[in-house]
Amino acid sequence: PSGTSYVGESGGGLVAHGDLADALDRKLASDATVAGPRVGLSFRNARGTLCRTFDTGSPSENLAGIACHDAGSWKIDTLARAEPRGSAPYEPAGAGMPSTIRNAVNQSIAGAPFDAEEERRARDAGW
Repeated sequence: PSGTSYVGESGGGLVAHGDLADALDRKLASDATVAGPRVGLSFRNARGTLCRTFDTGSPSENLAGIACHDAGSWKIDTLARAEPRGSAPYEPAGAGMPSTIRNAVNQSIAGAPFDAEEERRARDAGW
């Protein structure tokens, strides 16, 4: 799937597809995003897996979640409905993020979230 088909099923779980998978692969949290999927925090969970928060940016049904990189794909660990985001290309970290997602990050994160340089290095190394 591509385009606005952001989430699919694989192996009994949810995975990122289309524009969402592309955003998780290529975008940095510092990238300006007005429309479409936007990524937030990048971090390692307690298992050492690299994870990223996201929102789909859909004006009709915005979804937010946590996706973790596993075997070349982004497996969605947590998914929730989110308020439509504002029109600004930048917002404070976590702005509009549902409490379900914030709580899931707090429960799964090991250490500190990546800073801009750590995030860039991880992306450039293929996550």
